[in-house]
Amino acid sequence: MRRRRSACMRERGGMIAGARGAAGGMTLIEIMITVTVLSVFVAAGGLVLASLARQGELNHDLAVVNSEVGNALALVHAAPFDSIAQELLNDGSIDLGNFTYRKILTGAPTYLPQGSVTVQFRDVSAGGVLPDPLCIDVTAEWTNTHSGHQLRSFVTVRTR
Repeated sequence: MRRRRSACMRERGGMIAGARGAAGGMTLIEIMITVTVLSVFVAAGGLVLASLARQGELNHDLAVVNSEVGNALALVHAAPFDSIAQELLNDGSIDLGNFTYRKILTGAPTYLPQGSVTVQFRDVSAGGVLPDPLCIDVTAEWTNTHSGHQLRSFVTVRTR
């Protein structure tokens, strides 16, 4: 009496005979699917790394801007209140009742493309009379290579 072999029985070489009749290995479609999945993962990883690089550049720009704004405000807050107008007239100009301090930020080590910090004092009279409290507006502008034109505004008050 002979037994019948089923499709899942082992053949002589130790291979399992399946529905395909092939002895294992990968088909062309399996290879194509594997390559496609790997390509998707590599592309997604590249996008993540590019995004992190852009965010790092923007964080650097913001650190430079915050530092320069702090420096500009330190100059204003370090001077005695009554002598601010005279000191500002020596270093800048009063135009239409407002003083403007402007610093260009395109040189090393704080390179920002087309960057500047502008400090304006509200309601300063042409004679150098300062209101109390003195409102100070600080505007920082620069161009980021990925995000384009950037603008940050700060407002503070100085009293006697």
